[in-house]
Amino acid sequence: MVAAVGMTSGAADAASIVFSSSTSHAPGEFRVDIWFEDWTRDWSFTSLQFDVEIRTGSLVTADPFQLPNARRFDAAGIPLMDGAGDVGPFDVTSIVGDPVGSVDVRDVLESSDEISIHDLAAQWSAFPVCSGDACTPQGIGIARDRLYLGSFYIHLPNGQLGAGPPVSVALSSIFTGDPFEADPLQRELREHAGVFEIAGLAPEPATLGFIGFAVMLILVPLRISALFKPSIDSLTND
Repeated sequence: MVAAVGMTSGAADAASIVFSSSTSHAPGEFRVDIWFEDWTRDWSFTSLQFDVEIRTGSLVTADPFQLPNARRFDAAGIPLMDGAGDVGPFDVTSIVGDPVGSVDVRDVLESSDEISIHDLAAQWSAFPVCSGDACTPQGIGIARDRLYLGSFYIHLPNGQLGAGPPVSVALSSIFTGDPFEADPLQRELREHAGVFEIAGLAPEPATLGFIGFAVMLILVPLRISALFKPSIDSLTND
């Protein structure tokens, strides 16, 4: 799969995949949200794939994932058509799942259109009515230079945030196109990959109420594997 990836402004930094913890899901269970963060808002891509390993805690057994898509309408109720359907922004493929093997979470996302935070902000402003579980994180993210990439729910051994052993996740195997022809965005995201530690989980200095990750980047080797065409079958292959 070859993705169209580019940058329309001169800055060559500030793009990364980041995580934040959200409100508790149940006693001892918490939601972790995944974001594509771009302070320039100009990086663009059509597909994105990466793996997440949960270093502390584990996935919950029931309904552990939330997808990043939603439906949008303008004030007259006319739907925003994204590719062949009305669900977006990842209308071709939207998978957040647990593949067989050592990987805990795999995100496989693809859009029929090249997307950027700048373009989505303008598009969603023209189609402000939103329907779906992803509406709230989509709105929060776009206001903070982030694109929502889905969520997973974890169970913590100590049963509460901010106590017991530090909670961390490892990010790896990032692809935005052909793995043998690394594009600028793929290189940028891989430079910011590694282990993200949730130390203390102090609230971020913002009014949105999110709890931020204190990030410690420890570069880890990327697993080199062939990039596959995203499909439901992909989740059975590590």
